[in-house]
Amino acid sequence: MELPDFHIPHADKIEWMIETDGWALEPVAPDTASEPPTPGYAYSIGMPDAVGFPDVAVFGLTPVATKGLVTLVADACRGAAAQVAVAAMSGQVAAQWPAKDEVAAVAPAPTAEGMAKAVVACLAG
Repeated sequence: MELPDFHIPHADKIEWMIETDGWALEPVAPDTASEPPTPGYAYSIGMPDAVGFPDVAVFGLTPVATKGLVTLVADACRGAAAQVAVAAMSGQVAAQWPAKDEVAAVAPAPTAEGMAKAVVACLAG
């Protein structure tokens, strides 16, 4: 059996992610050779158009973990916010999301309070 060609141009990959999810996630590898070393991060593309929330940058998580976290943000802004807010206020969700701003930065240092603030910002937005 022959496998499909998974090598597609970068622009096509971004376009496919936006068509699939409404937004895309672009990972940037860490640079351990620089002085000082810089951590890996990922940022969203298209969140304002897709869900009315600023694009998000997440530092220090793997791309897979970041995708899950940013998906939670997008789902909260699409209307699943009440369910996420209940989990955040009960201490079950571990993510820190600041209120809406030009770019919202999500740090791996979690607090339920930060999550609840972000959900409230989505609802108020």
